[in-house]
Amino acid sequence: MLYMNFTRLIFLKTNIFQSIIVAFLLLLCVIGCEKNEKSNSKDLKIEKQAVVFDYAQNVKMDSFSGGWLLEIMSKKWILLDKTKLPLNLPREWDSIPVISVPVERPVILSTSYLGYMRYLGVDTTIVGIGEKKYVADTSFYEFIKAKNIPNLGNGALLSLEKLFSLQPDLVLTFSTGEAKHDDFLRMRSLNLPVILMAEWNEVSPLAKAEWIKVFGALFNRFDQSDRLFKSTVDAYQKKASLVQKMPDSLRPTVLIGGPVGGIWYAPSPLSYTAELVRDAGGHYIWADQKTNKWFNFSLEEAILQGKNADIWIHPSNFKTPDEVLQNERRVDLIKAWKEKRVYQNDKRVGPVGGNDFYEEAVVRPDLVLEDLIKVFYPNFFEDYSMRWYRNIYIF
Repeated sequence: MLYMNFTRLIFLKTNIFQSIIVAFLLLLCVIGCEKNEKSNSKDLKIEKQAVVFDYAQNVKMDSFSGGWLLEIMSKKWILLDKTKLPLNLPREWDSIPVISVPVERPVILSTSYLGYMRYLGVDTTIVGIGEKKYVADTSFYEFIKAKNIPNLGNGALLSLEKLFSLQPDLVLTFSTGEAKHDDFLRMRSLNLPVILMAEWNEVSPLAKAEWIKVFGALFNRFDQSDRLFKSTVDAYQKKASLVQKMPDSLRPTVLIGGPVGGIWYAPSPLSYTAELVRDAGGHYIWADQKTNKWFNFSLEEAILQGKNADIWIHPSNFKTPDEVLQNERRVDLIKAWKEKRVYQNDKRVGPVGGNDFYEEAVVRPDLVLEDLIKVFYPNFFEDYSMRWYRNIYIF
């Protein structure tokens, strides 16, 4: 009997020992498998497909099965689609900030983003805005009043406390290149999800408009954004083709900019405005200058070169002939002034003065082009009322 009990005890201990060994081996296997799986996921090469940007120069974007890899001015962001299964990302992406899309609680610190968002129909998701006084769209202005959407400020005046309390899932801002005005690093220090936009740095009208693809990715409306942009390009090119074959003798010479403190400021021939003028069939008087920087002419030099211009557009920020003359009376030497063909781009303004030329016009260059063709060739689009441009002599 004693022998049998002793044998049974040895058997039980042997089984327990074997069970422990088996369990330990299984644990090692699980840990090894997890490490191997994690290692494999980190070494995984995600298949990416480049998004084509035909005009925009300051943005790149790749799509992959779970989102987008966005690059703006050498900075990168991963846009992960929250509607899809969690995705293991490659090791080389570990340091790239992640934004969950579609964005549901955005803050915008420039009203130019509002134009893109309204075009996509996602403007009512906005929970905070930089300066509401710059909002040009009346219906949206009333919306932000009704919803008590806060005014947050910009740059050094940005209220980080207000912004943080909103808990946005994305803040869209921009860089001026001057540290005292930039708010990007201050927001990043609070771990706020921030993207630094650069659409303002594009020099082509269609390039600025093409940034709608970025907004399409952010709000899971990429296909819609792509269709809208293609429609804009098609409309722009068709309108430009109407004046492409216009003989030089019939093309109006165009003066741009205006005097401030005795200096005439005008855009370069490679600028957004100069390209619009060219595509609308006008001849910018400084089109032959080889520079991509703004011109700073003395008033005498500008009037000497521009006195025979047929049309004058963007006369600084002046709204009426009296304002122009109060600033500088010598403009009455200019042909366009004498013939009362001076045009400003402020026909559509918001409740407190926000100019829609910096809002909707950014995303609709085809309509801006139509305005300018009407300015240069009044017989074109006879049934069309200009949307942004107006003759400052007509009230």
